[in-house]
Amino acid sequence: MFLNLLNRFHVASRASAFKTWVPTRRTHLLHVGVALFLGFISFTITSTPREAPAVIATALALVCLPLTSFLPIAGAIASFIVTWGAQFVPYDVGVIATSACWVVAAILLTRGLPRYVVYSFSCAVLLLGLYNPTWIVALTWPVLVGSPCMVLGEAIRYHREQTDSLLRQREQNFERQRRLITSELHDTVVRDLTHAVMAAQHAKTAHSDNGVSVHEFDAIITQVRRSVGQLRRALIMISESNGDEGVPLRISEPRPVQEVVEEARRSLEERGSRIQVEGIDILAGEDIIAGTRQQAARIFEELIVNAVKYVSVPGDVTVFLEIDAAVLRCLITNSIDGDPPAADTALSSGLGLKGVRRRIELLGGSFMSRRKDNRWISLFTIPLQERTIEQPVQEVL
Repeated sequence: MFLNLLNRFHVASRASAFKTWVPTRRTHLLHVGVALFLGFISFTITSTPREAPAVIATALALVCLPLTSFLPIAGAIASFIVTWGAQFVPYDVGVIATSACWVVAAILLTRGLPRYVVYSFSCAVLLLGLYNPTWIVALTWPVLVGSPCMVLGEAIRYHREQTDSLLRQREQNFERQRRLITSELHDTVVRDLTHAVMAAQHAKTAHSDNGVSVHEFDAIITQVRRSVGQLRRALIMISESNGDEGVPLRISEPRPVQEVVEEARRSLEERGSRIQVEGIDILAGEDIIAGTRQQAARIFEELIVNAVKYVSVPGDVTVFLEIDAAVLRCLITNSIDGDPPAADTALSSGLGLKGVRRRIELLGGSFMSRRKDNRWISLFTIPLQERTIEQPVQEVL
């Protein structure tokens, strides 16, 4: 009970209770302008006396407007005190001093404060008018000033509530889609990969007398197990995040670049192709900070896999890395057939290069990938000093 009341007070004390709108400096300046405009009207159009009590009461009432813009609860309390004083002092303080509180009530409505707070404040102001000797006149102004202010406040509040409702609905739809995708990946991809590991293990046992087959099955089992493990960890982290913002996904360590190159070399040699590498030690050195090095290794692995996948047979893949003027440059090229076959959607979705480009842009670098004659050229650059990152960039799926 106490915590619930405390939470309600916390909501009521904020400058805005809306997710999709918060007051800015321009909003506060607008309320200052409204206060100055009302002050001008008070002493030029209305019959506000020029005596000190009227001037002071009007000035205090108008100061409550920008104060409410910054601190809604404090502004409302101050406005009520000023209105109470203006009602009971034995002087004519004018209209603005006793009516500015309705503008304060409208501001409270537009900020999303609970309606029971706003209308309790309004009722308290009305009760003050009943104790005024000229109560009929005192209650006339709530009709002439208060009603339009409250209607305008409710109209603005309705628009902001509708926007907030759309945002909540969108977040709920996103959460349902996230859970559906997580379940679908677990029930299809993870299951099928697990079955593939089991099938490879059975095949390895059945061909245990063939050393070459056993080696190939071991490579398949190791690779698929690694992929299943990474996918399971990613699904668990996504499920446990509960859609919270600012929950970083812990990134699994990429494979060592030497291992990636050796695997590519074996795959190419089996098909009569070859790979030439220069400067690969740069990605394993200490010249690049850990976060950038990790992302560069991910990018490098994706581009190497693409080169091995689409290289002509026989053909060659060349890799060149260097650091020049605090910029990492990596050039990967591979020979391709004159008329390459259509991409197999089971092996290529086009998401790999999009993910590469996204990673590189997050690191402040540039990426180019295109065909030139009978070779495919991929070149990326990553600055190592101008835009370094101490933490790994969030995993790009």
